Amino acid sequence: MATPRDMEGVTSTQWSAMPLAERLDRCAIDIMLHGLRRPAVVYIWHFTLLLINYGCFALTLLAVGPSTHKQPLLHGFVKLIVWQHFAESLGCRQGPIYGHLGPPCNLMYRLSLGTVKLAKVAVLGTRRTAVDLLSHLLFYVGIFAFLASREYRTEALWLICGCDAFHFLSDSTQFYAANGHTYYSVLLSACFPAERGRLAGMQTALLLQWFFSGVGKIGPWFEYVNGPFMLQSMLLAPARRWLAGLLVRSPFHLSPTRFGQAVAHAAAAVEYLAPLALLLPSDGAVAFGMASLGAMHAYILAMPAPFDVYSWNLCFGLCVPLLFWRIETLGFDWAGLSQASPLLLVYLGAECLTCAAGNVLPDRLGYYISHRYWAGNWCMMLFYIRDTDAARAKLDAVKAFSPNPLRPPKLGLDPFLMDVALHKSLAYLWLGNLNTKCLVPLIEEACAAAGGAPSDFKAVPSLPLYFAGEFRDFLFGVELMGEMQAVAGFDAGECFAVKMSAFSMLGEGNRSEVHDLKKGRVRSYATSRAGLRAMDALPSSAPTFKKAV
Repeated sequence: MATPRDMEGVTSTQWSAMPLAERLDRCAIDIMLHGLRRPAVVYIWHFTLLLINYGCFALTLLAVGPSTHKQPLLHGFVKLIVWQHFAESLGCRQGPIYGHLGPPCNLMYRLSLGTVKLAKVAVLGTRRTAVDLLSHLLFYVGIFAFLASREYRTEALWLICGCDAFHFLSDSTQFYAANGHTYYSVLLSACFPAERGRLAGMQTALLLQWFFSGVGKIGPWFEYVNGPFMLQSMLLAPARRWLAGLLVRSPFHLSPTRFGQAVAHAAAAVEYLAPLALLLPSDGAVAFGMASLGAMHAYILAMPAPFDVYSWNLCFGLCVPLLFWRIETLGFDWAGLSQASPLLLVYLGAECLTCAAGNVLPDRLGYYISHRYWAGNWCMMLFYIRDTDAARAKLDAVKAFSPNPLRPPKLGLDPFLMDVALHKSLAYLWLGNLNTKCLVPLIEEACAAAGGAPSDFKAVPSLPLYFAGEFRDFLFGVELMGEMQAVAGFDAGECFAVKMSAFSMLGEGNRSEVHDLKKGRVRSYATSRAGLRAMDALPSSAPTFKKAV
């Protein structure tokens, strides 16, 4: 292959003739030199959804009227959390950033019968039933009962939490889609009386998420996150070339510099030190913690992030001053913690242990439930489907509410530009995640195992969404594949997924696998931190795999 170049001047004919490695090389270089170069309408769509989300919440507060609770600000805060839980359940992030070209559709999956789901308890089945529908309807009854009342309706919160707990067991796809892993602990704490640790519990729920989000970034993986994040930014575009010289070795060796590594570790330190500062009995320490966390969330929104985490970051940014300043106390409510219900303390203690264990056992506990957000080290899966009429027909037969990913969108978009956008997303994942450095040889091996070449298949990252609705944690993707196959009936070699496991904080190795939806696992390779770091110059720098299993 010739000297790597960016995407300047590439035509659709040239693009069609390029091998996968060259496509990803060019896209990765292009991101670091020019950003993602997405059309403005992509961000307009997602920020419009954000404005609609928070605007409707404000209108709801005005329509309902002032709270009768003795702490109206606390009541309003809990309503904010309930509202965001509601908005996420509707699919408030769905849009072109994720390749979803249409209005949010997750609610349709929640309220459907017969669509695919992922249950933690086998007896609860793999398709949504009338029991699931009833549980989702009761969830919305609790949501509306709390939001529409001027009184603090604890029974409505208990109903929401009860439904969430059932969804975790029966329809975990939708539990994560509604950000249950984020909001459940806050709402459970809000169920307890003020004198039994309500405020301290809500604060602890937030502190655990901030702290373990930072802890999950302690490791070589986060060194790959910050540079691409800054260089894709529209806000920092005027300084992009200068920043690139500081953060990456060269346009043809995209690994981080020593300075880039130091910046990444400093950013991670903010996430785990700022929450600890909020625990200290010092106004100065609390101010530092609040300012640091507020700045972090503002930074993510202002860049903006390449993926839609906007509603989540705005909500958590608002949590900082509300929970640690404006409601009742400056800093942490130690007095409330000393009086907290033992049941609440046991739950929060279990969550803390789960988060700690998730850093050591990432193949058992997903990065969402253990709050290891955007650390550059989480289980990744990418689905490929043979681009044929037969495969299209099989997807057409699936009960789904999202557009068939093998059919061109009705918006008249240029297929060449759409394919470039898809490969840029893949290149960004390669840039920002240590465990994806082997992406090119893994896909090539997968295609060979399926009896074809990469050009015979179409990458469909959102395939689980098509079958089951919003799907967040790909650690559980293999579990879902069995039911996807039962519904679609793919032939061997017609649809496969590549899976790249996360690293344990205490381990050096992980595994990369190929799963055929009909045949199961067909390839498995042992990889390591050091081995993957040796592949970080360009996507094409990864050597051919040696089959391990």
